[in-house]
Amino acid sequence: MTATILVIGSTGMLGKSVVWQLLTDGYNVRLFSRTPNKVAAELSAVCNVVGGDIEDENSVENALRGCDGVHLNLNGGTDPDLEYRGAKVVARVAARHNIQRITYLSGATVCEENG
Repeated sequence: MTATILVIGSTGMLGKSVVWQLLTDGYNVRLFSRTPNKVAAELSAVCNVVGGDIEDENSVENALRGCDGVHLNLNGGTDPDLEYRGAKVVARVAARHNIQRITYLSGATVCEENG
């Protein structure tokens, strides 16, 4: 059976590349988005899209159901703590689902003052 990976933060520059690589490697990919109707057309054509809020444990729970792994690629934008809070929620829910693989990619500190 092919593993299903939930990708949180799939539409940005970093996340979209992760999605395409997972698909190339033969995984089923589920996308988690706060705006599922805005998920790029090419992604929604090849992936299952689930809407929700990263800080809402129920929506993360629903998205992770049946998944074998999760990849986080969050961008807090004007809320620098969103990545931290979201990662905590995902880790808590993933533990309840006995998910063994969590990957995380962040561009949070990529800014001019950190160059």
